[in-house]
Amino acid sequence: MLPLYIRLPALTRRFATQVTPSAVYICTLGTLAVRAPRFRNRDLFKHGNLCRRCQQAIGASCILRGSRTLVVRTTERHFMYDSLDEMQTLGVGCHLCEALLGQRTEDAAPGTSAAAASWHGNRERVYLKVEFTQAHSIVDHLIVGYKTTPLLLSLETGSGAMFDKLQLSESSHMDLRGTSLSTGHFTTIFNMEDWIKACSKQHKNCCPPNQDADFLPSRLLYVGDLIRPCLRLVETARRPGTAGLPSQTEYIALSHCWGGAIACRLLTTNYASYINDIDKRALPANFQDAISLTRNLGLVFIWIDSLCIIQDSPSDWVRESAMMGKVFASAYCVVAATASANSAGGCFRTRDPKSTDANSRLLMSSSQLRCYVTSSNPSVRSLFHTRVNPAPLTKRAWAFQERLLSRRMVHFCEDAVLFECNTIQASEFNRAGIRYEKEHYTVRYGKVVPWIESKLLQLSGIGGDHELDDGTRARRGIRGALDVLQALGRTTEHTFTEQIEFCKRWFDIVSAYSEGALTRPTDKLVALAGVAELVQDQTGAPYLAGLWETETLALQLLWAVRVPLQKQPLYCAPSWAWPSVSGRIELLPLIGVDTSAIDQKSIAAGAEVEEAHVFYEGKPVSVARSLVDDGNLLISGPAITVSASKDNPSVLYDSRVFGRNMPMKIGRTSLHFLPDYNDPEDGSVAHKRQPQPQFLAMYVVTIRRSKHVHVDHGLVLQRRAGPSSGAIPSYQRVGVWYAISTTATLGLGSATRRIVRRGLTILRWREQIVRVY
Repeated sequence: MLPLYIRLPALTRRFATQVTPSAVYICTLGTLAVRAPRFRNRDLFKHGNLCRRCQQAIGASCILRGSRTLVVRTTERHFMYDSLDEMQTLGVGCHLCEALLGQRTEDAAPGTSAAAASWHGNRERVYLKVEFTQAHSIVDHLIVGYKTTPLLLSLETGSGAMFDKLQLSESSHMDLRGTSLSTGHFTTIFNMEDWIKACSKQHKNCCPPNQDADFLPSRLLYVGDLIRPCLRLVETARRPGTAGLPSQTEYIALSHCWGGAIACRLLTTNYASYINDIDKRALPANFQDAISLTRNLGLVFIWIDSLCIIQDSPSDWVRESAMMGKVFASAYCVVAATASANSAGGCFRTRDPKSTDANSRLLMSSSQLRCYVTSSNPSVRSLFHTRVNPAPLTKRAWAFQERLLSRRMVHFCEDAVLFECNTIQASEFNRAGIRYEKEHYTVRYGKVVPWIESKLLQLSGIGGDHELDDGTRARRGIRGALDVLQALGRTTEHTFTEQIEFCKRWFDIVSAYSEGALTRPTDKLVALAGVAELVQDQTGAPYLAGLWETETLALQLLWAVRVPLQKQPLYCAPSWAWPSVSGRIELLPLIGVDTSAIDQKSIAAGAEVEEAHVFYEGKPVSVARSLVDDGNLLISGPAITVSASKDNPSVLYDSRVFGRNMPMKIGRTSLHFLPDYNDPEDGSVAHKRQPQPQFLAMYVVTIRRSKHVHVDHGLVLQRRAGPSSGAIPSYQRVGVWYAISTTATLGLGSATRRIVRRGLTILRWREQIVRVY
């Protein structure tokens, strides 16, 4: 039944002046409401700080601005952005965007893959939802006297991310209750002490690894205490003439961005003088603030990379950088200068009084009325999303390992101080903290438990160190990936499902790490060596320049660069290893795939890695902390010669068809080319220069996506310049290819390697064995 109303402009104006501006009356089953016009002047957003998208959404809302017909819907949705990433980028400084993003409670639900959508160009749109909280009758407003508009604002996305709702209030003025406090205030020290004390006593997962319980860095800085402050370099090991330090010595570690050259560094020329004394006044702000925090926490030792590693000694840097993962894993607490882009930025910030007011933000105003969006204190996860994840320190590759391996870390952001450990994340607004979100899989007794069985275990109440309902370990995100890698145990004992799970979780870490920037690209392996060493200690798998020598090595070779960048001029790793390129790395076959649903019938392999080696200074290496200066692998499988076209560089073409652009196909499906780098001066990728480069497309694996859809994957190789070593031709990797099919051309389900190769042979693919460098 629709409501009956009469549109009378004169009555509308009289009604709007006699009734309180915030009056709302719900009509007819709660789907429509009476809303008098308000905020009709042109300078609505003059005093508010809103982006253009928010101004458009608010301006189009009849609920927020009222209607001359008096009747509006009780729920509205207005388009804002194509994705959350776009909103976080373009909405910086916008009061409404920051307030809405600040209400984020959790990421996409398990099984949702934003990465898979990104590869295929699907963007998850973001909408502003405006709604009434509850129905109030006209009697309620006129007699009871409601003075605030019962409105709620929230975000809706297609990615599954969840957000709390913001309340909207209208009034003639608003008192800002924020106070301007430095993040270095004494209350910060109290919070840090409480967090660290609770973590050390209650969190069993925040203890250092058993093998590193007695670890100490080679050098530390002695800072004294508040009464007798001093600063000097100390050698921790016992040597002739030195007493050394006890193995249980606690210390603070500093995580920071260099941001260029640092004047005060440990060198071979000043080493002796630093043993006696270091002038604190010569230190940059990051160092001074961290030293002040160390003293206030009651500790006397701190580790700072530029003052504890000899910067002009290559041998000392190689030795100490290999132990950097243990330095942060064993630290009592890590202080992170998260908001500082360089060493002079400092840890402490003076907060703007307006930014510290977490309860109200002005949206729009007229001559007599103002509209505020109000919220409770920002959620912990939203603060990490908006303050830590986009911060300068987080964008550095070295900081990824430091954060992931740290038992406890305190982030000093622009306007907040946040805490995280292996168990919880906390903020000044929620000092008790919240535990990490849980994943949909379970690891029990070192084995991956199928999803159905894990539910039965959860319902039956069976406990274990790695149960889904344990709640004491990170189960989602990067910490959860590292947790699973360690819990799976020795790779030689993995089942097929566990092999795929191990591969997937390792590339979850690689994907996040590869987004970080490095001053020296040659540090790419070293900056992740601590994480790799931790995984290797638990699994025993040989490490091959970022990959693992397991039964899934051929699958690991199918990594892809999301956005190809220029080719690296310096040697970082063999071309078949992901550290050889720049950009975000994804394991192409497993993007958007639920690994718990993969079994041996879902995968058909077509290539085999016969042997793989990496070297440093002519000697084979397989230890995570080793440097690499050479490497190669021998791989065999079905292959065919293809070429790339200047007209359509994303598709590979059949080089046997002369004078025509005939796409290379498997059955009816074209081979799509994903290059490793995009350098117009190099002939190894598709570009407009003639002649067209020749490639070798090698088939590696097929993965079933659904009952009638499967995807073929393979490597794109290019012949190396110069003579080959022996009878086996030499190649280098330049990319990967994939082909999506809707018919089971390869007979998946009962396919064997022989059947797969026979099918490709019919399509004129030939078995080849090549060596890739």
